[in-house]
Amino acid sequence: MSEEDRIDPWQGELEMALKSIAPASAKLDPVGAAFVAGSKTARRKVHAWQSISAVLLLAGSAGWVVPVYRTAAVHPTDAGSSVLVAQHAPEPFTAQPPAEQSVVMLRRVVEEKGINALPPENLPDVQVIRASDLF
Repeated sequence: MSEEDRIDPWQGELEMALKSIAPASAKLDPVGAAFVAGSKTARRKVHAWQSISAVLLLAGSAGWVVPVYRTAAVHPTDAGSSVLVAQHAPEPFTAQPPAEQSVVMLRRVVEEKGINALPPENLPDVQVIRASDLF
């Protein structure tokens, strides 16, 4: 025997111990594996739409917060002329009384005089329409 073929006692014990070790059987749960795969796929999709929503929210809020200034282009007809714009003041708002058939007026009439004081209905006459009238 050569010197390399000789095994020390502790190496022999290690060899015997390693030979006696067997890998544990892998228990794979197919339902659990499918659930994990589906949840990873769904997580990616959820993150994608959340990211898109965040970008749209930021773009929309930036457009709302940062005002957009537009200047009106004035093109004078002559090189040295100026343009004057006259603007009339708006007429003051005058409140008109509510209509007789409005909810406010009808409620006021019922509170003051009772339900029998309501005005008569203004309904159009009922017309009978037959299918033969259409063709």
